[in-house]
Amino acid sequence: MATPILLPEKIHTKQTWGQLYGSSLPLVLAEYCENTPGVKLLIAPDNLSAAQLLEELQFFIDEKNSQEILLFPDWETLPYDRFSPHQDIISERLYTLSRIQQTTNAIVISAASTLMHRLCPPQFITKHGLVLSEGQTIHIEQFRQQLEQAGYHCVNKVLEHGEFAVRGSIIDLYPMGSPLPFRIELFDDVVDSLRRFDPENQRTIEKIERIQVLPAREFPLNEQSIALFRRSFRELFSGNPSQSHIYEAVSEGQFPSGIEYYLPLFFEKTATFFDFLPANTSICLIEAINEQAEQFWQELNARYEQRSYDISHPVLAPQLCFLNPIEIMTLANQYQQLRVYHKPIEKKRRSS
Repeated sequence: MATPILLPEKIHTKQTWGQLYGSSLPLVLAEYCENTPGVKLLIAPDNLSAAQLLEELQFFIDEKNSQEILLFPDWETLPYDRFSPHQDIISERLYTLSRIQQTTNAIVISAASTLMHRLCPPQFITKHGLVLSEGQTIHIEQFRQQLEQAGYHCVNKVLEHGEFAVRGSIIDLYPMGSPLPFRIELFDDVVDSLRRFDPENQRTIEKIERIQVLPAREFPLNEQSIALFRRSFRELFSGNPSQSHIYEAVSEGQFPSGIEYYLPLFFEKTATFFDFLPANTSICLIEAINEQAEQFWQELNARYEQRSYDISHPVLAPQLCFLNPIEIMTLANQYQQLRVYHKPIEKKRRSS
């Protein structure tokens, strides 16, 4: 897309565009992103719309454009579900959170309900991340402990994100955010080579010089975080904590299913997605985001009421795990903002 054909000459701090029928909406957003510097956060009304917008922007945006298009996906679980998101979803979420702290020009797409989840602080990802380079010295047992504290599982054969295997002087590792796993070959305690490999046939593909290892979870599981979890759990929930499977499992250093909805207990203070964004971020709200946020807030409160009476599996109050609609709109309004609609914009009538 060489020259803009749809945008106005100047984009003000707050603007609203309507009557964008059919594919005109993603086309306008593609031009908007290409002509707006910095990070652009596009907030879609739901997860299906976010996934569709990702495909549309990949089609409309010029391949020569240097902008990275990132998706911050939803966990794809209902609030307070007792099973965890797939590792590939967590991998993409962590990759996006890591990238927006490093990049100066990117497009980030997410749904309103996804951005209402409270998250780990930005420094958690940088603190628990690792960088490995050829020629670097590592101690296998110490490296194994670092991986386990970052949430990685030791397995016999690496097939999925968040797994690693140790076979003599060879370490196979599938880092979060990486499309392929890596094979680390050691000579004594020195990294002799780093190679990508195919998890299906276990054959190496190419040699590389450096890899970044993100945490395997969106929260830590070490002695300090377990102690904090236990203390917070006892403060929030009455009764005998040993009657809770979640409490007992975390105390033993395990990740029980559905642990993600207890994320705030692992941190002194949680963050929001907006805490990861640079100050010059531009935000685009697609359709009636506030209405979608209100609907999600009502649904999760209803699910909380249904599950709040189970003393063996207590759940956190919505305000501890999520932003309410007013909070997310207040945070979004702190940035340069564009609102776009498929339908025409209804003009407010002046009172006589």
